[in-house]
Amino acid sequence: MKRLFVIGEKEKHEIEVDHSRLGKIITVRVDGRVLLEERLSRRGTFCRLKIGKEEKHEVELEYGGIFPKIRCFVDGHPHLRGGIIPSRWEKPVHIKTILALCILAALLSSLIVTNLVIGYLGEQLYGAKLPPYTEIENRNVNTVFRASDGTLHSWSITLEAWEAQTTLGWYKRKITHDIQYVELEDNETGEIHRVVDLRPFVIENNFTEVMSNLYHDLGNNDEAFIYEIWYTVTQLTTYHSEIEETPRFPLETMIGGGGDCEDMAILIAGMLKAAPADYVVELVYMDMDNPTDPQNVNHVLVWVETLPPSSPEVGEKWHSYKTFIDGTSKTVMCPFTEVDGWYFEV
Repeated sequence: MKRLFVIGEKEKHEIEVDHSRLGKIITVRVDGRVLLEERLSRRGTFCRLKIGKEEKHEVELEYGGIFPKIRCFVDGHPHLRGGIIPSRWEKPVHIKTILALCILAALLSSLIVTNLVIGYLGEQLYGAKLPPYTEIENRNVNTVFRASDGTLHSWSITLEAWEAQTTLGWYKRKITHDIQYVELEDNETGEIHRVVDLRPFVIENNFTEVMSNLYHDLGNNDEAFIYEIWYTVTQLTTYHSEIEETPRFPLETMIGGGGDCEDMAILIAGMLKAAPADYVVELVYMDMDNPTDPQNVNHVLVWVETLPPSSPEVGEKWHSYKTFIDGTSKTVMCPFTEVDGWYFEV
């Protein structure tokens, strides 16, 4: 390691000290001329010299300190303006470089630890089922889902009950010409839209127990219960279009994990009808591109209105809750505030 000391104010001189730690060789140059070169044998003063002509100074060079290094004394006072010059054997220590390396090492360590933790958790959770999910075990179809507050709910039906409500039932109806249709008339143009009557597909008996439990868990709150039905359907199903109009039964949509708008509407209507409360539930055929001025029929949603209890408590205040429910909407329960369409009560 080389150190450079600049001596004097008006008349400046450079004292360069080259300390090779490998061989402990000390070389002293004054203004570029070698003045001393010898092996360092011990700590202490190893060089005394006088420099300057008009501005004279007495200089002592010393090797020592708690952490041994070259120190310079001018006229008996420590010279604090020494600069470090890297030698071919040693490089100066850069604090910024050390900090950058420490930060890099910390990041690498945290990354390694994170990967280990993730790997461990992955091993622990391998094969685990996270809700929502549906599984078939011992000829029972089990469905588990979370409510909007994070609580878990589940229900189970027999495989036979599910098989009875599949597309097989639809094709049996189609073959026997038992499919029912309704005609929707446009009051302005007189145009007739012939569509499948979806009401026969709304079957609620398989949902009675789980809907009753959910309703009571929510404190018999109709508004909260209706919201939870939409929230549950959005978890367990995914919208996909169909080339041919083939309505599905509620369980088929639920277990199959999705359907089109009519399938979602049938499922939601079935859940609402299974509630231990009195609701007006209607299937609404509409034009989603023109919700208040229908030009076509291309969407189905659900309208629900709560009815007053048959035996209200004394002094109880009651108000009706009314809303549309769109099973294909994943962000809000229904993007429509007003719908001019065709309503059919279930």
